[in-house]
Amino acid sequence: MVLTESFIRACDNDDALFRAGPEPAPRELDWDTKGHLARMRALPPGLRAMIAIYELDVSMALDDLGWHFGIWPDRALREETLQGLKELEAHEAAEIFVAACA
Repeated sequence: MVLTESFIRACDNDDALFRAGPEPAPRELDWDTKGHLARMRALPPGLRAMIAIYELDVSMALDDLGWHFGIWPDRALREETLQGLKELEAHEAAEIFVAACA
């Protein structure tokens, strides 16, 4: 189901909205990059983008950019992260991320 603005506004409460959304990914997918990417790619663009940049956000808040690439070396996940930054119009962050990938 695609969560449109009109559908979200029509929900009576948060529980109704959460029930309508996608199922959360099982915890066993945390380190299964292919499974994680497959689930992520099935989501609507905005949710996909937020999930794609989540680990980068955590790394930048708690560690640093270099450490992020040590933890998440997968090239496919890097590409998803870059696409997520672009989707969310975080252009400056995307430029820094591209330079760090190089």
